[in-house]
Amino acid sequence: MAGCITNANYSTKRFTFLLFINNRLVESASLRKALEAMYNVYLPKHMHPFVYLSIDILPCNVDVNVHPTKHEVHFLHEDMIVTEIQSAVEKKLLSCNESRTYYTQALLPKVSPVSMET
Repeated sequence: MAGCITNANYSTKRFTFLLFINNRLVESASLRKALEAMYNVYLPKHMHPFVYLSIDILPCNVDVNVHPTKHEVHFLHEDMIVTEIQSAVEKKLLSCNESRTYYTQALLPKVSPVSMET
């Protein structure tokens, strides 16, 4: 499994979920719901992440006959696979708990104006 996920500092108005299984763009409603539920713990209300996942799995474990266009998929042992993917994404999300960094500049002490008397 490979992919890119956003941390808690990035969020959008809509959940963007790109799932590739064996190099084919597909959708999995159960995986989408599991990832949304996991991210709801970490993101503010009404904010959503960007998730890109590319999974290589044995074709015999993927059921593509859910939708006529073969775009929607289900998995054999779906609960186990979804739980494993969800926990892997959550582990990665928690391992990068860097928050936004703000750099500040120290203020110089006030200096009284120099008077130039001649």
